[in-house]
Amino acid sequence: MSDKSDQIFSKLRDNLDTYSSFEEKNTYLKNHKYLDQIYEKYPDLEKEVNSLMIGSITSEFGVPESGQFSLSKDVSNKELLRTLDMYDTNKEILEEEFGGEKGVKLRALAAEKDAAFDETTRQKELHRENIRVMRQEFDDRVGAFEGGPLRQLPFIGAVIPETAKYFMQLGAGWTDWFRPEGMEKIENRLLNWDPESQQYGPGPEIGIEQTALQSVLDYEDELKDKYEGVAAKATEFNELEESQRRRLETIKGSGIDEALNYIGIEEIRELLGN
Repeated sequence: MSDKSDQIFSKLRDNLDTYSSFEEKNTYLKNHKYLDQIYEKYPDLEKEVNSLMIGSITSEFGVPESGQFSLSKDVSNKELLRTLDMYDTNKEILEEEFGGEKGVKLRALAAEKDAAFDETTRQKELHRENIRVMRQEFDDRVGAFEGGPLRQLPFIGAVIPETAKYFMQLGAGWTDWFRPEGMEKIENRLLNWDPESQQYGPGPEIGIEQTALQSVLDYEDELKDKYEGVAAKATEFNELEESQRRRLETIKGSGIDEALNYIGIEEIRELLGN
């Protein structure tokens, strides 16, 4: 630099030294009325000032005593560099796989899928609750092993209902293990006498509700076929976005953004790679 530029640099440096934080120094430079003119006349001087500011950033954001924490006290240079690389890589994937019309379509399909499955879940819970309530109403009204024609049979009437329930569960009860909740068919209450209806077991109401529930379950299977692959793709998209959010948080928490005011991204990479 020339003598004149040396004098200007010394003056700028002295003025910067009066401030304790990077933010104050940065504000001073941004508000300097003649800085652009000075840089235009003395290009090398801008590099010197930029170097001073990078020194201020590494001192404030990094750990000066270590050469491995230049722009963050909490994240090493190696990890910051990896974060930048992964952020750029994922950004390309997001733009290529989920950008533009493809992204709009995927988001719309995912929202449509979620709304459809939310509705089937609501309907399943509604019918299952209805079935539970009607079963409980029957049990409360009837009680276990009371009355009925089988009880009137001589000698065996006292044990037939219980014996029949035992063999019914032994022979076919296991089949309910494979039925969805609410669709159980082999129930002991089927052999409980309902004096009000004068019949064994609940009336047709539970069966009607189970038919409605089965329709919802069948429709849910159709939805699974219709939206096959959408959930996986939407999950991939959401995971990528969440990863980007975390990486951006790491970048924002370092001095990278501040350093970009004074050097380019490749110089930052060089700084982190040293």
